Amino acid sequence: MAIVTFVALFSTTFAVADGFSQVWQRAVSVLAVKRSVTTTAGNIQSKAKYAYPVTLLVLSLGSWWIISAHTANIKGLLDFVTTVSFVSAPLYAWLNYKVMLSDEVQDKYRPQGAFKVYTLGCLLILTLFSLFYLYWKFGF
Repeated sequence: MAIVTFVALFSTTFAVADGFSQVWQRAVSVLAVKRSVTTTAGNIQSKAKYAYPVTLLVLSLGSWWIISAHTANIKGLLDFVTTVSFVSAPLYAWLNYKVMLSDEVQDKYRPQGAFKVYTLGCLLILTLFSLFYLYWKFGF
């Protein structure tokens, strides 16, 4: 059972780290194109190629720090991870919503009408749950 659990967690961690770094690489590439009309394609690619290893390094060091700071207290580690998850979820949902409304997405794929209202309602509920969790956990 321990081997299966380790393989499942390791493969998930590997996939998330790779995906996270690739998203940042793409984001740097898109932002570089938008910010500089005169930038050559080679210059954009050179900026973007450093985003992957830098993001992977930051993610690895941050993960190592979090785990090493909480190795003696597994409950503290779980509390920290849960809090970060609950607090960051509305931020990621809002960023996803902003991306879906951007010029990068064709009009036919953007949320419209009742679905847009539903999406904003869900974002509000997610934010309220996050604030409630902070209040419940820390009392503020």
